[in-house]
Amino acid sequence: MNIVVSDIWGITPYLHKLVSEVEAEAIIHDPYDGQLMSFKNEHQAYSYFMEYSGIDSYTRSLTKLLNELRTPVNLIGFSAGASVIWNIAGSINQDKIQTAMCFYGGQIRHALCVTPKFKTVHIMPREELHFDLPTVLDMLETKPNTEIVRTEYLHGFMNQCSANYSLNGYQEYVAFIKEHL
Repeated sequence: MNIVVSDIWGITPYLHKLVSEVEAEAIIHDPYDGQLMSFKNEHQAYSYFMEYSGIDSYTRSLTKLLNELRTPVNLIGFSAGASVIWNIAGSINQDKIQTAMCFYGGQIRHALCVTPKFKTVHIMPREELHFDLPTVLDMLETKPNTEIVRTEYLHGFMNQCSANYSLNGYQEYVAFIKEHL
């Protein structure tokens, strides 16, 4: 079973499309308790996320979900969702998680002390505007159970709601997900 951990946009028609392309039976976990969201832009999505959820709360909700499961799962996270997966990677055992794919989880830069107990694959953008991405990636590469995939795309390339969406990147990494799960 796969769990898709959404970004700050939460559940959108585009996320449903991605999930159906990867695996129709996947669970979507989002920061808004399953409520369909329709933000006008990234600023509105970010403001709402920070006011009504945030990384710490989102981390707790994913931990709760994983603790309720009886079978191991794969995790696929995007942006804030990828960062939440990283936050739990040092505390949730591999008997719960088989593999985690973390797409452009920029907030992991605040939790570089984490040592993952299960395999994590980080699909990272070409650059990040808010921090020194190469330094963060150099630190991540020293971690056990950690693989880095550098892309030519920008943060948000898998999400049609993002200004950085890339159809080519989306198609390439939907195939990547299918191949690696």
